[in-house]
Amino acid sequence: MLEIPKGTLVYGTQLPIQSQSSLYAAKWEGSATPADLLRIAQAADRSGYFYVAVCDHIAIPED
Repeated sequence: MLEIPKGTLVYGTQLPIQSQSSLYAAKWEGSATPADLLRIAQAADRSGYFYVAVCDHIAIPED
């Protein structure tokens, strides 16, 4: 387990694109590609984000 030193602020984000919920997905996410997702994750890493989060579902039933 990674330990974060006391008093250290860390931050992360839920990656867009990989979750297509009609409740919060932006229109542009519907046409995004895996390469777009990779670029976003790499940009977060370069910007100092401590983590990126993704959904753990690999398929969502239509009904």
